[in-house]
Amino acid sequence: MHDLMANGLGLSNSEVGYGAISVYQCFWTLACKNGMQTENRSRSAHITSARGQDDYGLLSDEAKSADNRALELKTRDLVKAYSSRQNFDETIQKMRDAANDIVEGSVNTAAENLGKVLQLTKLENKNVLDGLMQTIGQAGYAGQPVSRATMVNAVTAVANNPEINVDNVDEWQKRGGQVLNMSKSDWARVAVAA
Repeated sequence: MHDLMANGLGLSNSEVGYGAISVYQCFWTLACKNGMQTENRSRSAHITSARGQDDYGLLSDEAKSADNRALELKTRDLVKAYSSRQNFDETIQKMRDAANDIVEGSVNTAAENLGKVLQLTKLENKNVLDGLMQTIGQAGYAGQPVSRATMVNAVTAVANNPEINVDNVDEWQKRGGQVLNMSKSDWARVAVAA
């Protein structure tokens, strides 16, 4: 794998204050702008998300303020950790290691096997195969053996497909992280494609 990568952060919250806040790390492949969400993620509910519940009115302003302050501090610390150089370097090393996990045999069969491991539909599996064909022609992957890193990029490429519902982009980015962090036994089911 010879891609340039950038670290990124994602933050999401309910627009109306009835949910939780999520903080997650993502990586961007700069050659194609594919995003992959890592396992570094946290979701936190907070007291103010209980507004629609009967006990919300029982809470003091002090309790509500303390909960908001705790959430603010937790979010600050997670953003700092997920954006650290150490965290970035650890994921880059995982991608380097993934470049050494070579697919043996047919790449089409490997893509089908990946679909089985990730429990993809036929259409989703076709989209991964399309992403794989796109990836193996891209700078950093062209002329290289197909590897786990290639498959990560093939999966995250689906998120850029204009036919994919925008609501599913996060799911495809998470799936890329699943491929990177796949167990050895699951990867063997993908990679040994006779």
